[in-house]
Amino acid sequence: MTLGVVAGATTPTSQQLTIGINRGTARGTATTTVAGQKLDPRSAASGITGLDTVWSTPPTFSVSADQYRVSFNSQSGVDLPWELLEEFVSDVGTANPLVFVNRDNALPASHSYVLSVEWEE
Repeated sequence: MTLGVVAGATTPTSQQLTIGINRGTARGTATTTVAGQKLDPRSAASGITGLDTVWSTPPTFSVSADQYRVSFNSQSGVDLPWELLEEFVSDVGTANPLVFVNRDNALPASHSYVLSVEWEE
């Protein structure tokens, strides 16, 4: 998993950011959903029902007890090698989302997070 920040045509404002990762208990109502892309085009269809990026009703999750937190500077990003013993497991299904939450500092105007995730099924 890699996390970073983009700021349109300018350099991102330097600040410390924290993302909380939670196992949700309900998917929420998505208004924007994207499909994952296969690394191996010959593999079977994904069991992931959708990668939601915007919600009219957010997913249900613990707002105070993150499963994992990662902090990084907005001008550098972070790359987490979750493999072998460091796997983050979530059951497949609409009631079992992984929720990525901005903690602490708000992003300035025209800034947005970029999240890249590779998963195994």
